[in-house]
Amino acid sequence: MRTNRILIKETQLPVIKKFIQESNIYDRNVKVILKDLMTNYEPAVEKKEYNNEFFEELRINKKINNEIISPANLLTYFKHKYNGLGSEFLTLVISDWYFNRVTDDLKLSKNVSLDK
Repeated sequence: MRTNRILIKETQLPVIKKFIQESNIYDRNVKVILKDLMTNYEPAVEKKEYNNEFFEELRINKKINNEIISPANLLTYFKHKYNGLGSEFLTLVISDWYFNRVTDDLKLSKNVSLDK
């Protein structure tokens, strides 16, 4: 039986290690945030009237006390809770969760760095 081998140069090894570690950290952060969102929040829509016209605004319902909050308020809270993660990454996770765009293997709709 023939086995395949991969040759890695010493200069390539740190790059490969960093990629693997970042991938694991990325997936772990997405999983933790999505679990928090699914456990404690649910998507909601608030209807408002302005000049005899009705508009729907995206809102988020806190399951524990049925308080309606805006996505911006949730983002502000998550920035403090998940310190070190970028607002663009958190916004993407919240948005993909809200619109149910997260795949079964926890992939987001875009590839955004953790620190953006």
